Amino acid sequence: MLVKKDAKPMNPTLKSVIIAVKKPVAAAPLLAVIFILIGIKIPASWAPTFDLIAKANAGIAVLAAGLALSTVKFSIDKEVIWNTFFRLFLTPGIIVLVSYLCGMGTQKISMLCLATGLPPAFSGIIISSRYNIYVKEGASSVAVSTVFFAVSCIFWIWILPIFAGVSH
Repeated sequence: MLVKKDAKPMNPTLKSVIIAVKKPVAAAPLLAVIFILIGIKIPASWAPTFDLIAKANAGIAVLAAGLALSTVKFSIDKEVIWNTFFRLFLTPGIIVLVSYLCGMGTQKISMLCLATGLPPAFSGIIISSRYNIYVKEGASSVAVSTVFFAVSCIFWIWILPIFAGVSH
């Protein structure tokens, strides 16, 4: 067997991305985004099938996440607090600031802020459980973020009109 001496090993990050894209859980959403970007539309006769999948998807994701969360010992540490703050307050705050600087309307900014500040997706827990990576921290972060979303949502609904009044 011949081995090239000057062949460099592949970057581990690139190798991980290539492996991930080969899996349906990553390939399907990526393919859907590509289809949308290039304008490929599915036939109208397929729509009921995708509607059924879309409606069932959220419930199944919550069930799967709940099962994954039930297997993990819950803990709150600095990382979980940072993840929660980053997701619910810092990221939406940056989005609000940049949106105002770009001249977006107040209503659009409010919607964008609340959409950005949603708790992390449950799919992260499912994937981390599958590969047994970052399970405890990820599950705890999702649980804490979900509970504190009520606080952050009230905060953003209260502060955005004040911020809009100051910026005009």
